[in-house]
Amino acid sequence: MGDALVGKLYSILGEEALARIVAAFYRRVPENPILAPMYPEQDFAGAEERLRAFLIYRLGGPDVYLLRRGHPRLRMRHAPFVIDKAARDAWVSCMGEALDEVELPDEPREALRGFLGDVATFLMNRGPSSYVSPTLDGRSPMDPMSKMRLIVGAAMADGKLQDAEQPVVLRCAERLGLAVEDVQGLLDELTDEQAFLFVDTPEGAADREEILTDLIAVVRADGTIDSDELAFVHAIGELFGFSEETIEGRLGG
Repeated sequence: MGDALVGKLYSILGEEALARIVAAFYRRVPENPILAPMYPEQDFAGAEERLRAFLIYRLGGPDVYLLRRGHPRLRMRHAPFVIDKAARDAWVSCMGEALDEVELPDEPREALRGFLGDVATFLMNRGPSSYVSPTLDGRSPMDPMSKMRLIVGAAMADGKLQDAEQPVVLRCAERLGLAVEDVQGLLDELTDEQAFLFVDTPEGAADREEILTDLIAVVRADGTIDSDELAFVHAIGELFGFSEETIEGRLGG
């Protein structure tokens, strides 16, 4: 029930209600001893604006967030912060109080509560309960399908696979020796409202290096790189923590 509603919550609740939820959440942050140090005072208003724009976009509204910020890359952007279970629970508690304050209808409120709890768990990066990507399915992160899941997950981190991205994804699959039907099954599997939660960066630098190398080899195979392919490589490279200079260097190598 909840997952099916997530992509429709903007049309159900409206922008004003989402803005009130975010404002109610940020009224609580300065009073929370765990969360307050994570938010610089000079950028507090900016943090509120970014969360508001992300939720509006992610819940089915206008894509202003993408136009201003690009690929969400949630885990990468939160990597500088220590997000353990205590931090996760503090965030969820403040957000839960905000949801209750705004007095939403029961069904969409609980769908949003579940979604935000999943996001908070996904962003954990410390402790035994930190998020473990379901993309690897217990296999070595270096096997072809695991690489493909990471690439597809990264491409879908904005909630959908763009038309321009699908041909690049299929060429990656061909280079990795995967059958088209297997990859199509993977695409179908990940085209749900929680698709972006499948994104996770490989743990080891060698894994990131190899996946980026494979991707660049695919897009350079015909001797040219078009603008869609270039944007795709940059999005994956940035998700994996490579600087723009490093990505450009690899593309030129």
